[in-house]
Amino acid sequence: MVADPISVTLMVVAALDRLGIPYYIGGSLASGVHGTYRAPADADIVADLREDQVDRLAGMLSDQFYADPEMMRDAIQRRASFNLLHLGTGFKVDVFIDKGGRSTVRSSNVASCDQLSLRARTTCTYRTPRA
Repeated sequence: MVADPISVTLMVVAALDRLGIPYYIGGSLASGVHGTYRAPADADIVADLREDQVDRLAGMLSDQFYADPEMMRDAIQRRASFNLLHLGTGFKVDVFIDKGGRSTVRSSNVASCDQLSLRARTTCTYRTPRA
């Protein structure tokens, strides 16, 4: 059983990476990188998920997460959020659909994001507010 928030979040990040879905991590996990530790109650990810990717993402995560494809589609259509619940720990990963679409995640936001190597050669993108 995986118990820590980073390992659970990296499972989701790995699936996003395999599908080529642009994303960044925000919230308490991202702020912790800069020394402002807050105990994470969940993980926050902003992603540019498209409807044609939903079934593949849900399938990749279904062994470890409660991942409802209809909830994902609804979030995409409303430019809102959905959550993934890790079955082994109950840890929640909130996925926010990027309101600006692909161009926002790939260009303007990525310019203010940093890359972080976590664990065994896993690199993920995170974003924290600018001062």
